Amino acid sequence: MSRKGRKFELLSKWLNDIDDSCYNVSSPGWVYDKMGGIDREFDVLITYKDEYGITRKKVIECKDWKSTIDINTLDMYGQKKIDCEIDEFILVTTSSFSEAAKNKAKNCGIELETADYFDKIKTPEISETFFIDAYFGKWKFKKIYFNLDSGLIISFKELVDKMNIIEKRCLYRLFNEEILFREEFSYNTVLSKFNKDRKLLGAFIEDENNKLTYNGIIKILESRFSFINKFGINSIYVSADLEIIRVNLPLNSYISTFDALEKGNQKKYRAFFGNELCNVEFQFLDKNLVNITGSFKNHNYTFFSFDGKINAIFNKNSIKNFKYNINIAPFDFSEVK
Repeated sequence: MSRKGRKFELLSKWLNDIDDSCYNVSSPGWVYDKMGGIDREFDVLITYKDEYGITRKKVIECKDWKSTIDINTLDMYGQKKIDCEIDEFILVTTSSFSEAAKNKAKNCGIELETADYFDKIKTPEISETFFIDAYFGKWKFKKIYFNLDSGLIISFKELVDKMNIIEKRCLYRLFNEEILFREEFSYNTVLSKFNKDRKLLGAFIEDENNKLTYNGIIKILESRFSFINKFGINSIYVSADLEIIRVNLPLNSYISTFDALEKGNQKKYRAFFGNELCNVEFQFLDKNLVNITGSFKNHNYTFFSFDGKINAIFNKNSIKNFKYNINIAPFDFSEVK
């Protein structure tokens, strides 16, 4: 059985794992105390190199307390910061700080943060309040014809029959590495066809008679694949349907931190909706940018958009900038003849 407060510590580590390419984050972390001659434990240790290549140490001590943090706690951590030569020290609590503790923190260079986090046992009603409706989709080809320089038009199957094994692989790569990323098939184009109202997207997919179909000619101006020149392909006629599904994802975990000295100033936020197989994650990076990742591991679907209530502060319309990290699903050729 894990000790009391461990969940909060692990969530604090998770919150600071957002950019693991620049930082090494561990929990617990150990730093040598020159005064005591021993290694001292910290709840979260973050090490990184500054612009001069010098390794810096940032620590976070986590207090999942009901009582107010007083000046005595700051006295203890102020000395620990000096003895272990810590560059940045953050003390975060789920309660509050006394005014004397705040004044002490300013003088000893300790940052104070308050936090809240989701605990299914402690706050079960949150999982019903906050949720995400995630929309995933994939393009399914119905017809594919190739227009040749000779004036002939051949079907997908006819072309495949003329190809060797390497050329067949390259054909699929052409679609999934070049054509798939054209604007016609992007999630921005998909959403624009439904208006910007996400409720309309939800209503659209509830009607089984509705389909989003792309019919058009894709010109091949140049390509890195040699079979294009070999067969004299100048354009491709494509007919494809976009299959969209909606998945309701309940809140699984989240943590949010605030500057204790500036009321209402949110510093970081991270939330995970769903499970390992299907999920959407939000990472609040600064006041104007939210990083979003969507994953649907059991199916070849692309994450297109979302609806729902993220938390009490953010909503879909209040965030101006989104950065999507998305695994693009490959085309589905199973129905092409």
